[in-house]
Amino acid sequence: MTMNAKQNYKWNELTMGTCYYPEHWDKKLWADDLDRMKKTGISVIRIAEFAWSKVEPEEGVFTYDFFDEFLDLCSEKQMKVIFGTPTATPPAWLTEKYPEVLNARKDGVLLRHGGRRHYNYNSPVYQRLCARVVEREAAHYAKHPAIVGWQIDNEINCEVDEFYSEADSVAFREFLRKQYGTLEKLNEAWGTTFWNQTYTAWDQIYVLRPVLTRGINPHQHLDYIRFISESARHFCKMQAEIIKKYVKPGDYITTNGKFWNLDNHKMEKESLDVYCYDSYPDFAFGLDRDPLHSDDLNDRKWSHNLAEVRSICPHFGIMEQQSGGNGWTTRMESPSPRPGQLTLWAMQSVAHGADYISFFRWRTCTFGTEIYWHGILDYDNRENRKYREVQDFYRKLKAIDGVCNSEYKAAFAIVKDYDNEWDTSVDVWHNRVAGASEQGIFKAAQLTHTPYDIVYLQEDSELTDLTKYPVLFYAHPVLISEERVKLLKEYVEQGVFGYYKIPESYYEAFIKWEKEQHGFTVEKKWMRFSPGVVAAFHWFVQILSEPGDAVIVNTPVYYPFLHAVKNNNRKLICSDLINEDGKYHIDYEDFEKKIAENQVKIFILCSPHNPAGRVWKKEELKTLFEICRKHQVYVISDEIHHDLIFSKHPHVPSLSVGEYTD
Repeated sequence: MTMNAKQNYKWNELTMGTCYYPEHWDKKLWADDLDRMKKTGISVIRIAEFAWSKVEPEEGVFTYDFFDEFLDLCSEKQMKVIFGTPTATPPAWLTEKYPEVLNARKDGVLLRHGGRRHYNYNSPVYQRLCARVVEREAAHYAKHPAIVGWQIDNEINCEVDEFYSEADSVAFREFLRKQYGTLEKLNEAWGTTFWNQTYTAWDQIYVLRPVLTRGINPHQHLDYIRFISESARHFCKMQAEIIKKYVKPGDYITTNGKFWNLDNHKMEKESLDVYCYDSYPDFAFGLDRDPLHSDDLNDRKWSHNLAEVRSICPHFGIMEQQSGGNGWTTRMESPSPRPGQLTLWAMQSVAHGADYISFFRWRTCTFGTEIYWHGILDYDNRENRKYREVQDFYRKLKAIDGVCNSEYKAAFAIVKDYDNEWDTSVDVWHNRVAGASEQGIFKAAQLTHTPYDIVYLQEDSELTDLTKYPVLFYAHPVLISEERVKLLKEYVEQGVFGYYKIPESYYEAFIKWEKEQHGFTVEKKWMRFSPGVVAAFHWFVQILSEPGDAVIVNTPVYYPFLHAVKNNNRKLICSDLINEDGKYHIDYEDFEKKIAENQVKIFILCSPHNPAGRVWKKEELKTLFEICRKHQVYVISDEIHHDLIFSKHPHVPSLSVGEYTD
């Protein structure tokens, strides 16, 4: 479990779902849709997060028939439901009658009805009306047997994470009063003597407004972001406390997405039973990007996003997992995923701790702004390639059901805190430095297949939250409290910078296993440890050779062998295996010729060979090693799968071919 990450709900098996909008479709489609979902392995759907008018079509007039009918059908079809509160899209009657609920641009122009998330959190009117509709929905629907969970709002702080309404300025002043108490203390904290910004009355203070050359006071800006975070959390908590009064035992409260200017860790602790994320790696290939020449590893960087989510909630869900090309009619154009990419991206989520995968969406909408945000099914409603891939993904998912609730094992941790994250976001100088550092750490970890966690320093952080990691990176903190200094000093005083001592029983078990299984005696002094075999490839390539040196492999081979060479700026030499009668053999003549011609320094051996499926015989290894000794070539032998072989083909440890080892 990552630092201070607590959760009240966990899935007991790997589960697959989708997002469904019954209000978008003729009721005649409902039953068939649910039946076909069940055929793919989908057992949970999310509904209703944009359907306020289906429940309250006019102010104070509540109707429940629409979702009653649909939920009853879900019960009949044994489909579980996550019910969304509708507060992300207030109805037209509300925003027309109460324009004070609307968010505004920095220049004061209101953001009008027709989009989504165009409200502000601090309008007393909006808080009252949201509380009422959530109360009515929860009181009526929460006991329905089909419902298993509740989603609060939709993607809190998505689309817009800045708020400039009059209600926000009023609430901001109150936030500052609580924080500073007096204007004297506020002026001191903000350094308002610079450029004569001193405030003499609370009413002189507003949320950020347009200033010349964007020269906003950075200390005011940081407090403004803290204020936004508190406002969003309060809005979420208000709804959660209402829903908790009505939910059935075992049902959970969540929300979706991880967005900006928001302390997601506090929000999860205060209001949620489990956390969900929306994962759209296809953004990496958007028409506004150049993926062939990017330096951020494209869709692999979603691994970093998922590590952030895991820091909030170790066993999280994906409420919206990419299932097709995406885009609005106005922006975010991204291509259709290639065959296998849906599986790749969904498994990426599972590998980082997701126990629930919900594909967005069941069927592409035929109207509205998101007509290009494609679902599993396309407009024609036919069972297409994506439908079949989702079916196949479910089979793969259930084959690894045992990983549900498993712990992610990290080799190191990146340490963060929200004050520094927010302060960096408004400081162009520090943003460059922090961005380069974080990107560098991420790429180095990815290219060496070294797993890491992200941990946030919080008010209740303890030493034990840090000591599980042998190495911490806390890059460029500008703001730091005495409590955090004390905590980090205690970690450093532990005096362990690397992996902790391995117990003697570990050595004994491995030595015994090798002797009993392979008749080979391993000496303890030979043994060293790494966070993974792939990371070890990279280390040995760096230790045993110099940039530009040649490294040879037998191909086809497990692709990280190739990365260990190329990503360390070594010259890759491939000696192809010969496929005769369905069995791979080593081409010794080609192997030695290429070693001699290229002055090869290292040979990376795969034994047993992946993916050729060969268990090398002792005579074959002898021949390889004779060639390597003749040309003074180091041998790195990957034998991690040496126990996954048929009994008729005994594994020969490379070190047991003794006359060729030093």
